[in-house]
Amino acid sequence: IDHLVGAQRDNDAADKEAARDIAPGVQTGFAQHDGAVVDTWLERAAIELALVSAARLPAAVPDGAIRHAALPLNALGAPRTVFCFHPGHGMIGDYRTLAKSLNGAATLIAIQSPFIQRADCDAGLDVDSIESLALEYASCIKSIQPYGPYSLLGWSLGGRVAVAVAHALSQAGERCDFIGIVDTATHWLADTADPTLSEGKTAAQIPFDAFPADAARAALIRAALRADTLHTAWMARHALPVLDTPLHVWRATRNDADPLRRMEWARHTSAGVHDYAIDATHAGIVHHPSLQKTLAQWLAETR
Repeated sequence: IDHLVGAQRDNDAADKEAARDIAPGVQTGFAQHDGAVVDTWLERAAIELALVSAARLPAAVPDGAIRHAALPLNALGAPRTVFCFHPGHGMIGDYRTLAKSLNGAATLIAIQSPFIQRADCDAGLDVDSIESLALEYASCIKSIQPYGPYSLLGWSLGGRVAVAVAHALSQAGERCDFIGIVDTATHWLADTADPTLSEGKTAAQIPFDAFPADAARAALIRAALRADTLHTAWMARHALPVLDTPLHVWRATRNDADPLRRMEWARHTSAGVHDYAIDATHAGIVHHPSLQKTLAQWLAETR
């Protein structure tokens, strides 16, 4: 995957250089937008495509049902399996750093949003909320691991999804022995607050058709932005359940400056919260060594 992404970076540089000569209007568009954000999304899309092409673990679902991409991000057969859930944009490549650090200790299987794989986003899919999506994901997980206990983890919106999936599994008589929440807000104090600004800036305002990109990545980015809009709308009306499992919550302290964002997870479990503060941004925490270290320690202690 690293080799494929490196090759893609070289292609990106060549594409942008060519754009200066053949598309001056496009180059003006580049200057008007944050180049770092563009590069982040291009690389994120390249990684996602590499992951999907390298390995796929299909869920055993009936014809006509949602087809999930549940991808093992490291070696199978480890003593523990941890299921990770996509953030708002629906892609799962950001878990690759964590998967690499835990290789051999835990198999990380990341569940990509079904909307990433569809040009028409939510058309024809029988899900319309975080709760209904969680039911689908619980079924997907059980097709891979028929019996609990289950270990779940989610970053950003994925933390909320992990809690919803844990509740769905509990309602089905199953048990979770680990629920990890990585910098996920429980709520915002003002109804007018925009959760996308705190849960990680998107590129919704950047016209991706305005700069060179191969068709596969351009289509993926457009699907991710549509998925992010849909997931954000669902998040706004989702009521978090109360669980009977301890919650492990990692918080990015560089987000603390937001006076409206709240991570009050103790309200949503009767079994206590293990809180970890990490000097990181929202986008960086999922790659941070402290997250890798504390998660590896917990897995070793509970093996």
